[in-house]
Amino acid sequence: MVYPEKMKKRSKPVFTGAGSARASRLSAVRGPRPARATRKVKPEGGGTGKPKAGTREVLRTGAQLERFQCIHALFASGKTLNVPGLAKELRAKGLEVNAKTIRRDLDFMRDRLNLPVSGYDPARGGFYYTEEVRELPLVHVTEGELLALTVARQAVEAYRGTPYARLLEQAFAKLTTGLRDVVSFPGGGLSESISFRSTGTGPVDEALFTAASKAVLARQEVCFMYRKAGYGDPERRRVWPYHLASIGGMWYLAGHDLDRQAMRTFALPRMSEFAATRHRFARDPDFSPEKYFGDSFGMLRAEGTVTVRIEFDGYAGELVRERFWHASQKITEKPGGKIELELRVSHTDEVRRWVLGWGERAKVIEPPELVEEMREVAGELARIYRGA
Repeated sequence: MVYPEKMKKRSKPVFTGAGSARASRLSAVRGPRPARATRKVKPEGGGTGKPKAGTREVLRTGAQLERFQCIHALFASGKTLNVPGLAKELRAKGLEVNAKTIRRDLDFMRDRLNLPVSGYDPARGGFYYTEEVRELPLVHVTEGELLALTVARQAVEAYRGTPYARLLEQAFAKLTTGLRDVVSFPGGGLSESISFRSTGTGPVDEALFTAASKAVLARQEVCFMYRKAGYGDPERRRVWPYHLASIGGMWYLAGHDLDRQAMRTFALPRMSEFAATRHRFARDPDFSPEKYFGDSFGMLRAEGTVTVRIEFDGYAGELVRERFWHASQKITEKPGGKIELELRVSHTDEVRRWVLGWGERAKVIEPPELVEEMREVAGELARIYRGA
């Protein structure tokens, strides 16, 4: 923490971190610093020394970053420079610095960025890189953080072919460029240790997705041709796009349908001839994606909610317990290892399809309308398989 009274005394940006907070506490206990005459004079290569483990420094200004880049470029070119020489080079690039700032920058580059900055070498008359450095590592991460980032990179593979896959790849490359930390994996590497799989991912045209994203962010009215599931001919829609959502591996656009004067949800793969108009709109301040999709089991929604109760046998019940299915879910234990799952949803079509996936291990208890639908589907399935 940088205290206001200290900020008044400093005209240059400072690094803050655990070390400065500790120094402030020690100062409060020990009293004021000794007189200047008793302080040791640091040699040309002097610095604060290596920080204690766990201490972190924070880059506070663009000027500091620019200084690091300039010093790095000088050392990477093979130059050896003392503090006055570095000051001259930096000032030539429009960066006003003093000797104290330069020494602090050298300490930071050596101790925080782990760059091979030498101590002051009297024989060579300055500082230099003791080994080749190809990139300037502006981000310092722990091994655990780098592992987490690498696992996140692996997760991108699960979305190969989706709109942001290429952009995520580029972002990951930028984040990891210049990192000096290395995490190695035995055998075949990370792909044989950790993987991500998703099924039923809906293909989306990247140009369409990009156009829809821009329209949502810019709040521009859009028009497109849309084919409803189960219907043959597409029809033109005019919509104020509110929100893009990925649900069950499919991208959907939620928005205000101008012709129907109501909210609707559209699947992107069923859109065509998508175009943003010049008309802008003000989004309903009461709209919230959490509220809009909150009562849906998937993406289908309707006014009001209905209570659904489903009984699972012991085997299926064990699997159902292992996952979170809906914000409203309640699980009740029943004799014989069975469970009863209770949900409050606004639409039951997706619940019906989900229950059918459990086969004979799941039974709908209520509502009566859903029980009747399940009975009709079961009869139709029996008819289909009777002649198979």
